[in-house]
Amino acid sequence: MNLANEKRALLRQNQIRFFLLWFCLSLNACSSLPDIDQLSKLNKRPPLPTPTPLMLPYNNMVATAEAGLKPLAQAKAHYERGNVYFSLGNYEAALADYNQALTFEPASARTYNNRALTYATMDKIDEALADYAMAVRLNPAYLQAYKNRLTLLEERNDLSGMIADYGQLANLDSANRATYLYKQGNTYLRLDDWVNSRRAFEDALAINPKHPDALYQRAFMNLGDKRVVEALNDLDKVLELTPRAANAYYLRGLAYNASNDPSRALADFSQALALRPNYPEALIGRASVSAATKNLAQAQADLAQLQNLQPPPDEAFNPVIKALRQQISSKNP
Repeated sequence: MNLANEKRALLRQNQIRFFLLWFCLSLNACSSLPDIDQLSKLNKRPPLPTPTPLMLPYNNMVATAEAGLKPLAQAKAHYERGNVYFSLGNYEAALADYNQALTFEPASARTYNNRALTYATMDKIDEALADYAMAVRLNPAYLQAYKNRLTLLEERNDLSGMIADYGQLANLDSANRATYLYKQGNTYLRLDDWVNSRRAFEDALAINPKHPDALYQRAFMNLGDKRVVEALNDLDKVLELTPRAANAYYLRGLAYNASNDPSRALADFSQALALRPNYPEALIGRASVSAATKNLAQAQADLAQLQNLQPPPDEAFNPVIKALRQQISSKNP
């Protein structure tokens, strides 16, 4: 999946898991939390025929270099022709040229990087990762090789590898350091490593105090650690920066409810629903607080809306919804 989809999937996973944790603690509604992960695959394109006239100057360049018997010139000629073959979709020919280039210049980081790209496009992922490792070993500051490898690691859902490369990129790419630290924090969070996750979010916010996603995730963690005042402060900042963030209103609703302020909790759940009418977590949150404040009509209306949602809520919510129905029924004989 692309980065935007990955971000949305991770955000939804965190929201579901946190909401279930909050609800289970308050109602003893369930005994375990879901673990939702998704993978994506490389898009492939079939090899294209290679136009002979286009390749002629590159073939001549290779022939001239081979006649000269100068290894670096031979390596350069094969490397450049390999790049053209790659751009044309002739991956087998590109691979052959990169192999030849490396026989003449075995310490060429750029050739390892391009051969890795070729392997990845041919779905030879292990070979690609080995070549990327060689590229960054030969050139530890090779930014593009880290980015290319990270794409494969994300597609493989290799969380440990992703954490390492986000860290490397944060050190190498100062202009995007906060973004890579934020992504590293998210990945630590997926491993339930809250200590390192918090550290990464704090580091991102030290660079960019107005990073709304890092503020949101720190608020999420603060609420999980029962640091409600700090969570509320972060969420206030998030909503100043992104006033239409339904998820931030929802999370602040949870925080207000945890601080025994049901009226503000209800207002935030309602605002979240105004922005995203089919928001199951916000419907459950508002129904729960409405039931607790004896507004059973609102609670029942929210549960009825939940039942009619299309697509239906994630099955992970079923134990929570069932427990909430039972709670409402006991108060409305």
